[in-house]
Amino acid sequence: GDSDDRFGFLGFGKRECLLIALEIVMLLLRAVAMTGFLVFGELASQILPGPAGEALLSLFSLAGMGVVLWLSVRLSLNTAQTFDEGRLNIWGSFELSRERFWTLLIGYATAFGLALVVMFLCKQIIDGALVIASGMTSAKGSDALDLSSLPALAAPSSLIYLALSGGVMSPLTASILMGAPISAYRAIRA
Repeated sequence: GDSDDRFGFLGFGKRECLLIALEIVMLLLRAVAMTGFLVFGELASQILPGPAGEALLSLFSLAGMGVVLWLSVRLSLNTAQTFDEGRLNIWGSFELSRERFWTLLIGYATAFGLALVVMFLCKQIIDGALVIASGMTSAKGSDALDLSSLPALAAPSSLIYLALSGGVMSPLTASILMGAPISAYRAIRA
């Protein structure tokens, strides 16, 4: 049809710029929220000296992490929403994720667990390929690689590791982790 697939549908236009701006705003929002809790915790620990102040600082730190997690889950749909609507939409995700916090959190935790399993399995496959390709007698695989110098990096075993981890493992885990909020957005909008 009318789509431009010359670069495999990769492009850098208005929507991509909106997503970059959104990620910067989200990073700043999380940083401000966490910094606010840490500042109040530090102030409270100065007022209450000793172990009570340290406990209060710890409580404020934990509360800050909880608020950042809550905010991240509640605003997790804004990336897909911004891309879908073609305009910067920071707070629209709040309406979509209302009464869905635990469902989204469990879904994201499941996706994270699946990504860890995929990474583990890919690492085992890569280690097996390294043992076969390099003729190693022990199955140390990628743990025995020396990536500290350019000649070591250009060794066949290093190139195999980099090609398989960058070409197979990274795209698989990225698609799992980035696909979770997109799938949630599509399911909610349907």
